[in-house]
This record gives sequence, C-alpha cells and structure tokens, in this order.
Amino acid sequence: MISLSSDNKEQRVTSVSEYITVILEKRRKLEPERDIWFRGHASVNYSLWPSLYRETLSRETKKRPVISEAGQIHAIEMNIDASFSRKAFSFFSKRGIPDTPWYRYFLKQHYKLRTRLLDWTESALIALFFALEDKNEKVKGDDARVLILAPGRLNNYSINKLLKPQSTLPLHIIPTPKDLPEKGKLWTENGLLNPNQLLRKYYRLDCSEGEEMYPIALHPPHLDERMSAQQACFTLFGNVVDGLATNDSNQEFLDHVCINANYKLQMLEELKVLGINNYSVYPDLDGLGQSINDDFYMIFNNSKSWDGLGDLLS
Repeated sequence: MISLSSDNKEQRVTSVSEYITVILEKRRKLEPERDIWFRGHASVNYSLWPSLYRETLSRETKKRPVISEAGQIHAIEMNIDASFSRKAFSFFSKRGIPDTPWYRYFLKQHYKLRTRLLDWTESALIALFFALEDKNEKVKGDDARVLILAPGRLNNYSINKLLKPQSTLPLHIIPTPKDLPEKGKLWTENGLLNPNQLLRKYYRLDCSEGEEMYPIALHPPHLDERMSAQQACFTLFGNVVDGLATNDSNQEFLDHVCINANYKLQMLEELKVLGINNYSVYPDLDGLGQSINDDFYMIFNNSKSWDGLGDLLS
C-alpha cells in the first residue's frame, strides 16, 4: 500500500524537469487509465481530509474510520448553503450561473468555504505550483508533495465498496447535473447504476447503518475563470473520513511525488519561466497583484538586494 507519510529514503525531486520525468513515468504505469488528476501539498504532513472534516470533527471522531454524525454534518452544510445562497445571489445573477445546489457547492469549495470536497487539477504543473507557492514559515522546511489520482479507478473502488455489486462496474468520472433529483432507486430496471441517484446520496450524506461511502471523483462544469484556469475537478467525501489515504486498495489509484524542501523556491522560479504563476492560476486582479509581488519577492526579502537598489537610486 502506498505510504503518504514522510520517508527520508524516498526519492525527492529537485527540479521541474526531474518532476516532469517522474510524473510521466508514473503516468505510464497507470495506463490505460484515460484521466489522471493532481493535487499539490506544501507539506508532506498535510492530510487528505476535506476542510469540513478538518474543522468540525473532534480528534476522537477523526480516529474512527466511519463517522456516525452524518446527520449533523449535513445540517451544518445546509446552514452554510443557506447563507451562501442568500448572500451570493448577485454573483450568480451577474454571471448567468444557474443557482443550483451543485453549482453552489463547487463555488463554495473554490472560494474556500467548508465542504466535503477536495480540489484536484488536470494539470501536473498547476498542482506543482500549489505545492510550492505557500510561503508559510511553518512549512518552509518541509518537503512538498504532489498527489496523483486515477479518478476512474477510485470510482470503481468506492462504488463497489458501497453497493457491493456482483460484477465490477466499468465506471469513469461522474459528470454532475445542475439539480438534485428526488430520492429514487440506485439501480435501473435494466440493472444499471443511476449516477444521479448516487450523487444525490453523496450530496445529502444519506448513509444507512453499515454503509461505507468512500470518496468519489466528480467532473464539475467550469463555472468561472478560476475554475477554468486551474482545470478544476473534485473528489467528494462520504462518511469515511480518511477515505483516500487509508483503505485496502489505494495503491491502485493513488500515488505521489515528493519535492525536496531545499529546492522549492528554485522550482517555483522555473515554473515562472514556463508561464505558471499566480496570474495564470488566478486570472483576476488578486492574482495579478500577487504575481507582481512574487516578481519582487527577492528584493522585498533580501537585504543585499536592498543595498543594490540603494546604489541604483543614489
């Protein structure tokens, strides 16, 4: 089974070119899987838990593989949604975005509200940028990590664990509808899985006793410029708190690449040469401002650079 803990013996890449080489090698091992997703962590110590679980679950609850507070979690989410829906009405209206439960859920995650979603991207370089951009002193000395996910394999695993069908389901990434259907049967009369009912079950966190709802991979519509620029996609967690990192088969759909902490800034500069920066990832004035700040980061944080600047101005 894949280990997501820090391992000093593990190979750690030190350049973008080395990173790309390792990514392509790992990609070939996942063939013929069509889609591969990536997620960047500034520290190898970060967990693969969605923000709602990190913030709301007690330390003791997090130790249990399956949460028993599904109803309470859903109630918290509905309260968040009611507030967001009321206050973000003009945002949806101005952009012509349908104000639906799923669309609100995706935008809540993208604008840092608490959800059961984890962000992923279809771009290995964007994921690397996210792993390197965090300048928090607490993670400055930590190795970074880029997670690699085969989302079709994850869905096959999670849905087979939940529904226990007689044969393996040929599932891929699940597209999301605009609206939630009324509760109905998970299986059609022809014996096929009804994906909209599956999504309703996950959105409502509607789990029966004994059910284990592992994360599933979703393809969202790109509702704004940020989602498009970041090539956004999501995993949605059910009632299994650590459902990606801790299960009996994650070596089949989850892998990672470690980045040597001593080379983070150097690799971030290499990404800038390739056109990956705050403005390309956040295509708005916030992103532009941060990108310009990053361009002058060494001047702001290097006394020698300030000395040189003084000579130029004298």
